[in-house]
Amino acid sequence: WHTKPRMPASAVDEFEPPTELEVQVLGHLLGNLSSAALLLLGWLTFQLWRDYISTILAAFIVSQAMRRMRERMVSDVRSLRAPSEAPLLRRVGGASLRHAWACPPLLLLAVVVPLLLLADYTSWGWVGTACASAVAVVVVPVWLLDRRLLSYTALLSDESLVTLALVGLVSLVACVSLVLLLHSLVDLALLL
Repeated sequence: WHTKPRMPASAVDEFEPPTELEVQVLGHLLGNLSSAALLLLGWLTFQLWRDYISTILAAFIVSQAMRRMRERMVSDVRSLRAPSEAPLLRRVGGASLRHAWACPPLLLLAVVVPLLLLADYTSWGWVGTACASAVAVVVVPVWLLDRRLLSYTALLSDESLVTLALVGLVSLVACVSLVLLLHSLVDLALLL
């Protein structure tokens, strides 16, 4: 006869449900561990992005400064695409002056300073010729492709067109500033 062995009384006592205090302690411990894990994840994310934070903040500040100008430019492009409007070159003069006065002063300074610095390296005649050539390079294609250029709404939205124009302007200013900075560094090196 094999009988089933009886469990000692102490083994039955081990499987009692946890008390309210134990549940609270366990909840508190898990809460602290999850908070520590989230803090660690935040710290590691900061360490990963530390080198890029200044660039991200600068991009955010520039985007906020240029938001109103971009909205105005988008509304002007929409009005230019209307088929009942006058040719583009007739309206560009007034619109460009209106945008120049509405432009943030820092951006206007960023456009004017490279011209003044460029005048130190060459004569005003060359600067004027370069500016006139740049205007001609922009005006002639716009004059030739006035209605065709503005009828490509299926390929390029108004917002994308304005964004491309602003990115091109900022890139041009950055390139000119970089060239002038490099020339200044070369002059400084020659002085030493």
